[in-house]
Amino acid sequence: MIQATWRDWYDRWTLNYQTAQPSPLTKVKAPAGGNLHPSATCNARAGLRPRETEDRAVLAAIVYDPGFPIDGLVLAIANSLRSEGAHLCGVVQENAGSAPCAAMTLIDLATEERFSISQNLGATARGCRLDPRGLADVAARLDAAACSDFDLLILNKFGKAEAEGNGLRSALARAVASGRPVLSSVREPYLEAWSRFHGGLAVELPPRLDAVAAWCRRAMGTARLRRAEATGFSA
Repeated sequence: MIQATWRDWYDRWTLNYQTAQPSPLTKVKAPAGGNLHPSATCNARAGLRPRETEDRAVLAAIVYDPGFPIDGLVLAIANSLRSEGAHLCGVVQENAGSAPCAAMTLIDLATEERFSISQNLGATARGCRLDPRGLADVAARLDAAACSDFDLLILNKFGKAEAEGNGLRSALARAVASGRPVLSSVREPYLEAWSRFHGGLAVELPPRLDAVAAWCRRAMGTARLRRAEATGFSA
């Protein structure tokens, strides 16, 4: 199962990069019920304060409300980090037309290539026109890129396809397993599926450029240091 594979990958990654005591997040499991968000509960049980949690986590999601221009924010964050010299991998989304049936395109941050993920179902079609095959092609490219050298993986959304176990979900797990930080975004009704996916090992960020960019810088710096320590070189 994807969930089990994700936890196994993360546990192995944490073991490889630990330098002193094991991370208290490694073996913590999300609670089966209750009103608290699983990540908040797990972090509290691990004895971590909010900043400590952000410093340790290599996975984060911007939590936003429906209607918020999240694609523009994610692109602005990517542009800001690239201007500072960060080597980015992943995709951001560009929409053309009116919601809810806008033509959707994913832009590869590394190559600037564009990939359509929309289906043309006709003018009378209702609902989302997401093309699963197009999304699967992008996911395969990102899975291959997870073995290359980059500082941060950005995946524009954890949405319906990822909540159902498809889409770019595997790329999320593989990037974290490689020791690289990952940034995505999520909204209702997919927050519960996101929580089950990360099991308390991710942080949630507000939809503000300054806050998200600050987390990315910290996460990239921490990941570089851990990789350097693991290989015996200085960062």
